[in-house]
Amino acid sequence: MKREETEEGFELTIVVNHLGHFLLTYELLPILGKTPDARIINLSSNAHFSADLDLDDLHFKRRKYSGIKAYGASRLATVFFTQELAERLKEKDITVNSLHPGHVDTDMWDLWRAKKGWYYSLLHGIIKLFLISAEEGAQTSTYLASSCEVKGITGKYFANKKMKPASKKCSDTKLQKELWQLSERLTGIDKEKQRNKGTKGS
Repeated sequence: MKREETEEGFELTIVVNHLGHFLLTYELLPILGKTPDARIINLSSNAHFSADLDLDDLHFKRRKYSGIKAYGASRLATVFFTQELAERLKEKDITVNSLHPGHVDTDMWDLWRAKKGWYYSLLHGIIKLFLISAEEGAQTSTYLASSCEVKGITGKYFANKKMKPASKKCSDTKLQKELWQLSERLTGIDKEKQRNKGTKGS
């Protein structure tokens, strides 16, 4: 719930939930491209519905930091990433989908209990009543990874093993492509591409 940075000066939530996955997926694409019916499944959250993504201040260096806003922004980035990657891979035998797993009973919710005040203790107790188990939370991921029903479906958002409309904000293709370009710069992929072009040219 407090702002933390990586060694590069990046806000930690966007790194853990988006940039790390962005880079890992890029590194795995050569292998996935050789794998029949390859599936990329990105864990998002319904928190993306209430989120905003400010590419001019992705790391909350100018805005007042909020852990909840940072989390929501990172999960909105996940949906944008999924849609753009699906578009870029549409000619290949690779599908890409994102999902909301449900509100799962993990240690993440203990952040409310850690905050001082009776209000947060009460809130934590109420939240715990509505959480599902980790096994239940894994069902949609397992479904997308293994079900024949979703073969060939790509660029979509799922919850409870059903395709659902993503936030209307996710229709902003300009922001989607700008996020992709920014992610390439922040992860160093753009520089690697330039080096590869130079090697091929020589």
